[in-house]
Amino acid sequence: MSDEWEKCPYCGSEVWIIYHAEDNSIMRCKNCGKIFDGNQVREMKNKKSIAELEAECAQLRKVLMEIAKFANGEYEKRIPAPSCVEFLTIKLYAEKALKGAGE
Repeated sequence: MSDEWEKCPYCGSEVWIIYHAEDNSIMRCKNCGKIFDGNQVREMKNKKSIAELEAECAQLRKVLMEIAKFANGEYEKRIPAPSCVEFLTIKLYAEKALKGAGE
């Protein structure tokens, strides 16, 4: 049995393969008794992956906003100094990344 089919997507218990074909399988959970096919499992795993990626994207947006805010504050503190250009550059790149992420 491949790793993809070892656990029930509902309760996490082991599953029995009732029928196995090259492109699909029908399985039954040992614990909860639910019967499902490979397409259902793939669909649930895809939804879970999408939710995880969206959460990661939200976290990255938050960090980029914090970087832009910090760089802007440092830029304003250092305006006559040559180092202010570096902080302005950081701020602009963070804002550009946020626009690319849908902000």
